Amino acid sequence: TVRGSLTALSDTGGITQNGPLTVAGAATINSGTSATTLANASNTFNGAVSLAGAGATITDSTPLELGSISLGTGGLNATSSGSITQSPCTASSPSTCVPSSTVRVEGTSSLIANGPSSSVALGGPDNDFVGAVSVAGSGAGGTLNGTVAINDTNDLTLGTVKSTGSVTATADEALDLGSTTAGGNISATAGGSVDLGQTSTTGNLTATSTTGNVSQSGPLTVGGSTSTTASSGAVLLSDNN
Repeated sequence: TVRGSLTALSDTGGITQNGPLTVAGAATINSGTSATTLANASNTFNGAVSLAGAGATITDSTPLELGSISLGTGGLNATSSGSITQSPCTASSPSTCVPSSTVRVEGTSSLIANGPSSSVALGGPDNDFVGAVSVAGSGAGGTLNGTVAINDTNDLTLGTVKSTGSVTATADEALDLGSTTAGGNISATAGGSVDLGQTSTTGNLTATSTTGNVSQSGPLTVGGSTSTTASSGAVLLSDNN
């Protein structure tokens, strides 16, 4: 138990735990060329958690606030009981602020936000997810019981995303929605091309590309309206939707 802030640094060895951690303040974990594994289900991080190293696995028994994240090809595996947000956003208002922290992950990212009303809000303007980003929760079939908002300053590729609410994905370059299922509206906005992947929503679908095409790599199921804009490209939706 740490009543203040926690700082843990390791140049070449991994950072692990042999019991639950309770940290009242911010936590800064840097595992250097190795990975961090803090996966105890009883961990409680009350402040923002900053991570650096080859990769990281972290579990929080409360909502998880990410601080500065800089991880290599080992990727990020984050599990929380509540929303996953980034500083200075909070679980109570994940969609009404502009985060000041940056999340950069070279590998894949798996974000699991458990609970009856949990969201994933990683909208930082300088975020950079090199690998695919997947989102899940504790709802039926591993569905997130909330909304998803992810921004990338470069290309953004979604893996498997399941949400009962809306999904908002934005990228300065290309955007690929992967396999996205939403109970609300889906909004896909990119400076480059937009691949709608294999998307299913009971709501509306809006896709906007500034310089590329809007296309698909699998069937689309849209319960509401569909709006596509390719300002300098073409709309290529030819699958049997």
